[in-house]
Formats: sequence, C-alpha cells, structure tokens
Amino acid sequence: MLLISNRTFATNPGGLIASLSGKVTDMKTNEPIPGVYVYMPELRIGAISDKDGFYKIENLPKTKILVQLVF
Repeated sequence: MLLISNRTFATNPGGLIASLSGKVTDMKTNEPIPGVYVYMPELRIGAISDKDGFYKIENLPKTKILVQLVF
C-alpha cells in the first residue's frame, strides 16, 4: 500500500495555471518511495518521485484530472 499526499494547487494571479506536488510514501511504514512516476495521461506529463518520495508537476491547467502512479 502507498500514500500520496497532495500538497498544494498554487495558482498564478490569473488563476489559469496550477502545480501539483506531494510525497509518495508506504502507508504501513511511512517510508518514502523513490522512483514512482506520477503521471497525468490526459495531459501527457508527469514527474518521478525523488529519493525522499517528493514530486512536483508545474504549469498545469486548473481542472480535475486523473493522476496515475507507475512503479
């Protein structure tokens, strides 16, 4: 099991661009999981979690979208 914590949706003054960042962790041990691809297939963009489990994806349209995790 794993946990993704979504940190923020920060917008620019016009409110059209957002970012998504967070941390991927194991739910049982709370240890970070590096190397997980956090991917948005509709936008064809993503990011890989770093050694501490953190990821950040910037310049996103402000909308609801499916987020996939690829191990």
